[in-house]
Amino acid sequence: MSFSDIGQNRSQSRERNASTRPQNSPVLLRDMVRLHMTKIPAANKIANTNAVSAVPINSARMFPFPDWYLPKGTINASSDELESASSSCERWAIGFAGVVIFAVAAEVIIALAKVSYIAFLADSVFADAAIAIGVVGEVFFGTIRNNNIQTELRNRSNMKLAEAIERAAKAEWETERLRSQLAWRRVSPEQEMLLRGSLSTLKDATVIIWHFIHDPESEDFSEDFAAIFRLSGWSVFVQPASFQGNFAFGIRVPAASGDDERASSAVASAFTEAGIDFESLNRPGIQMTTGGRGDQSAHPRAELYIGPRQKPEA
Repeated sequence: MSFSDIGQNRSQSRERNASTRPQNSPVLLRDMVRLHMTKIPAANKIANTNAVSAVPINSARMFPFPDWYLPKGTINASSDELESASSSCERWAIGFAGVVIFAVAAEVIIALAKVSYIAFLADSVFADAAIAIGVVGEVFFGTIRNNNIQTELRNRSNMKLAEAIERAAKAEWETERLRSQLAWRRVSPEQEMLLRGSLSTLKDATVIIWHFIHDPESEDFSEDFAAIFRLSGWSVFVQPASFQGNFAFGIRVPAASGDDERASSAVASAFTEAGIDFESLNRPGIQMTTGGRGDQSAHPRAELYIGPRQKPEA
């Protein structure tokens, strides 16, 4: 059999296989899909976007600036950036100082070589230029640039310090305010002197001091007043009690009539002169009394109600 016969048989075999290939074979379907996609622009677009495309790599990169370069400026830079920039300025200033030192050393070497004056000028040009560049760089980085950065850092530090001092002062003021509101009331030495001077003008009088049974603070405050009245020559009777209704805070000096009016007026005048806040209101209604102590035989009589301390303000 010749080569032509073999080629003819192969071509006939391919034609026979093509005629007998099923219509839905994978190869035929693939060819149909390719043909269909070439006729639809949208499909071509999707296929192109899904395909892996070669992205050109930009080999030209920007030279990275040193830390002393602040792209947002000194004011808009963060504190960390300013600290890093200051350190970078110091390093660059030291570097330029080194350039100056090496350039001066080079000029010394040229001078020691005992060359002619013209040769010395020619050989020292580069050394002189290096000295000038080194001095300019040292002044710029070590003085101008670093000083601006340090000034901004100091301003920020002073601002933070001022804010911290303000917060501390506010916290101290708030603490003192709460301490004064929570502290037990006391009669100051100045108030005691004024009270005794005023109350001593009335002799043979009695004051009945009321306070809450279960309030140690008002009881202790009542004892302060009781001692002052005794030292002023008054008879004193301290009466613990429970009262009807809500608590009545603060101090009350009820007004009296008849002969007792002299005593109540003397107490009110003494408290006013001493700067002690009180109200000219009747004491609350008594619910129960217990354990009264003292002397209430003298006349005229005045009443003094010592209520609980005011609640702290929010």
